[in-house]
Amino acid sequence: MRNLKAIVLLSWIALSTSCGTIPPYSSVNKQPVTGFYTFKAKTAAFSGTDLSETNTNTNVVNESEISNTNSYAIEVERIFKEQVSTTFSIHKREYNKDASNDSTINGNQIHIGVRRYFGDRALTGFLALEGIYTFNFNDPEEDLDYLSGPGWALGAGINFAIDENTSVESSLFYESIMPTNSYSSGDTSSPSDFEHSLKGVIAYIGLGYHF
Repeated sequence: MRNLKAIVLLSWIALSTSCGTIPPYSSVNKQPVTGFYTFKAKTAAFSGTDLSETNTNTNVVNESEISNTNSYAIEVERIFKEQVSTTFSIHKREYNKDASNDSTINGNQIHIGVRRYFGDRALTGFLALEGIYTFNFNDPEEDLDYLSGPGWALGAGINFAIDENTSVESSLFYESIMPTNSYSSGDTSSPSDFEHSLKGVIAYIGLGYHF
């Protein structure tokens, strides 16, 4: 028993020294979820997305799996009520249709959402609902541009406060981009016979600065 206590004590000291932080759930690491802004940089850590292509003449649907999704985002969050916040983010997206990365769908998204947090110390969890607006989407290989359109996302995540101003965040979302018509690149007067939609899961990891 004495050896166990010694091991626990030494481990606590080692972790406190090496990380340079006070252990979680201390008063210093307390993270109230009210009255602050957060500026975040986020990137995709994992994705599993499907592309749906519908022939508008025959209603035949062709579904294919996206090999990988690259996403880079800047997000601003504002706590406006205890444990409830709003978020605004701009995403740069690249959907790789095959493993070679030579066939991609490129575009941008705007996300506006609301979050509900649980917990008020170093480690907090949250649920989130977001509305999505897609724009500037194109498929160079198919010589197609997509019309702008709406979508939605539902997700959950955890946020860990490194100190009073810095945190890391991990989250998983299910995203659905509604079907949008397409047309020949650069020529809106030349519509194609297809509309496209995207849906699936995407995991994010981000670094936030609270102020």
